Amino acid sequence: MRLADLINWDRLAVSMSESFVSHKGRPATSPHLIAGLLYLQHAFDLSDEEVVWQRVENRYWRVFTGETNFADRAPD
Repeated sequence: MRLADLINWDRLAVSMSESFVSHKGRPATSPHLIAGLLYLQHAFDLSDEEVVWQRVENRYWRVFTGETNFADRAPD
């Protein structure tokens, strides 16, 4: 939780937003979510599937990745 407070998520979103542009279909995934999951995946040496399910199971990981609605489901 302390690490989430230290990261400037707005600045990160601005710098990453050009890489996450969706011109077709559904809106692009949030840069906050992508950066948060990539950090957690690296920090805990998890596979893609493991990091997604750990996020579902761990409320703190959901806060870290920017979720404000705490439904128990995988991210879209």
